Amino acid sequence: MPDAGSEPDRIGITRRERIQQRALNEILEAARTELRVHGPSGVTMRAVARAVDMTPSGLYRHVAGHDELLCLLAARAYEAVGDVMEEARAQAPEGDHATAYYLVAMAMREWYVAHRTEYELLVSPRVIRAYTEQLRAMTARTLEMQASICADAIRAGQLDPDASAFPLASSPDGEDGSAAARSISLSALAAISGHIGFETRGVFGDLTMDPQEYFSAYLRALMKLMGFVVEPGPPDLP
Repeated sequence: MPDAGSEPDRIGITRRERIQQRALNEILEAARTELRVHGPSGVTMRAVARAVDMTPSGLYRHVAGHDELLCLLAARAYEAVGDVMEEARAQAPEGDHATAYYLVAMAMREWYVAHRTEYELLVSPRVIRAYTEQLRAMTARTLEMQASICADAIRAGQLDPDASAFPLASSPDGEDGSAAARSISLSALAAISGHIGFETRGVFGDLTMDPQEYFSAYLRALMKLMGFVVEPGPPDLP
């Protein structure tokens, strides 16, 4: 029979966990504000502690250190962009995998361009060196989503791996084309990420085209290189 005090203890632990989560959310919101105002270098333990009216030493009761704070911020950014990409995928007509891929990539670019400091954080050497398992899972979400769309496109005859200009995985592939889909998706994601990185850093300078239109044209050309044999539609897509 359970001890009479076990239920209150369990409830008490849950309450403490809720309090801890609220405190962590407040800390991360303050850190996000510092990030957007000052960039990744401005997210310091002292500045965040001051923003939440806490001593720097008190902050360490909630996060292990500066690296963990940055990784938690990065994980939330990856979660946000992943959610936007999932929403975009759902907008494609059922069975139209080319349009799904197009909308997902456009949404990815749009989010990063609108959140440039978050993008700067995600590619900062300090965050990359301190990758946690949670962060690795978040980064994998983008690739897995795009690989899933490509695998669906291969099965539907909308993407032909033999027509791809990218090198294919040397590992054995099943009938579902999953290895080819992952290989093609990884190469395409590298190209998309490079384009987004150039755009967010202003490397392109003053383009004669609207940046969104330029990326759209770039993405359509990239999809042909990937091996898509159908165009994303309808024609009024951006």
